[in-house]
Amino acid sequence: MKQNLVLSGMMGAGKSDVGKILAQMLGLPFFDLDDLVEAAEGKTVAELFRSGEPVFREAELRAVERWSAGDAPRGPSVLALGGGTLTHPGLLRSLQRSGVVVHLSAGTTTLLQRLGAAGISRRPLLADAADPRAVLDELQRKRASSFAQADLVLKTDNLDLRDTAVALLHALYCCRSGLWYESPRSLADYLGDGEIAGAAVRLGRGTRVFERTRHAALLIDSDLPSLHREAVVETAKGCSELPLLVMHRPGGECSKSLESVELGWKEMQKGRVDRDTPLWVVGGGTITDLGGFLAATFKRSVPLSLQPTTLLGQLDAALGGKNGINLGGAKNIVGTIRLPSAVHLDPIFLLTLSDVDLRGGLSEAVKSAMIDDPSMLDLIHAHSQDFRAGHLDSIEAVAARSAAVKLRIVACDLHEAGQRRLLNFGHTLGHALEACTAGRVDALAHGDAVSLGMVFATRLSRRLGLLDDENLEGRLRELLHRVRLPVELSEVESLDRTKVIDALAQDKKRLGGRNVWVLPRRPGDLVCRTVTDEDVLSVLEEMKT
Repeated sequence: MKQNLVLSGMMGAGKSDVGKILAQMLGLPFFDLDDLVEAAEGKTVAELFRSGEPVFREAELRAVERWSAGDAPRGPSVLALGGGTLTHPGLLRSLQRSGVVVHLSAGTTTLLQRLGAAGISRRPLLADAADPRAVLDELQRKRASSFAQADLVLKTDNLDLRDTAVALLHALYCCRSGLWYESPRSLADYLGDGEIAGAAVRLGRGTRVFERTRHAALLIDSDLPSLHREAVVETAKGCSELPLLVMHRPGGECSKSLESVELGWKEMQKGRVDRDTPLWVVGGGTITDLGGFLAATFKRSVPLSLQPTTLLGQLDAALGGKNGINLGGAKNIVGTIRLPSAVHLDPIFLLTLSDVDLRGGLSEAVKSAMIDDPSMLDLIHAHSQDFRAGHLDSIEAVAARSAAVKLRIVACDLHEAGQRRLLNFGHTLGHALEACTAGRVDALAHGDAVSLGMVFATRLSRRLGLLDDENLEGRLRELLHRVRLPVELSEVESLDRTKVIDALAQDKKRLGGRNVWVLPRRPGDLVCRTVTDEDVLSVLEEMKT
């Protein structure tokens, strides 16, 4: 991004708060026009207003001109304007030459709620008003023509501050807006030379997997925040010449069932989905698993495009062509392997993730780093705070490098005859722990279970004399703890080792009555070994104490 971002709006629209959030997400400096005015004039906004509003507006103009000219060398930045700044003749055109001007729109009722009594008392135009609502209504009317000339108008009445920032990023990077559109990037730069199983995988902000077609079906995660869901459905409808078939499904393992599959088949049949009708799947990992299975089996396969919206989905479930559903408590035991036509990784969807979902993705990133990109361990360690803050560049870098690891491996071993087994690092015990805690109030999330599985596999490797790096377990535990992932089996209450062994016996990768474990020697050097139940039980006891 090479442009400034300028936020306008009425008092109470949230310009400053949203601007700070956006600046943090984009890694840009933030400026508030009121602060710039006070610093330059040596007077407060209230003092300047006492000399008359025209005096204050002239001071705003001087401050904006200095900011636009860039008194000090700096790159792009975010600027929050005053409520009436754009009413100054010529100022809007000046700002548009240096960047994109966005108006945050909100109704008077919303503005009054956001301002509250304390906020109203601090606003010179409202502090002494007998009827603040009437004043705001009149200001909205007078300023409407100026606000309408902004490059983008975003309605914010039903959005909180962070959601407003995310919705704004969607709008700015959407190819139809033409504001900050960036072409989707291939992951080829991360993959190197040779055959690329992920050639159809694109990375970029804003562009979705939808391409204009005669008819399409959309399977969408109903658990997606409405700001994502509404934008996705609206965009998809505009790309299908015939009425779009929309299928809503909640996320979670419960969606990966025979019942869900049968319901999906029936909806696709009723919706007249032909063999050339694409299925567009937008959602987390469980929805992409379900969608991939539906696409692979309905009418012996229909085209499939994926828009994963969780970090775990972007790093794992949507890549590599595996499509699975659960049966009898066993995860992914029924499935297919079939690469999608297209996958698009958009980090903007990740900005609204829950803490659990973010941890789940970071667990997968640590796994990828351990398998084939050891230097990424340092990257994750260095940027652990940035992930929680929603810093897009940091999230994007980890997503790209983790995806590249999986795609490099899949390119060599699509059907898991050899090297692809390494992607199971941490998952053997992880899946067993998920099965043992399923249905409990404290059920383990996938990422948390895999974190414990990676620590367990490292301890097991040491027991078997395979570990070359004696400090590896300590460093791995420290990194996982830093990104708030569990590292102690003692954190899992009422863990019955007999149930764990029974769950391990259901592992779909089991061979000859034994589980195949992925065991590290050092970062970037892992091996697959079958291990006796005795050794597994011994390490389980060590880690439970």
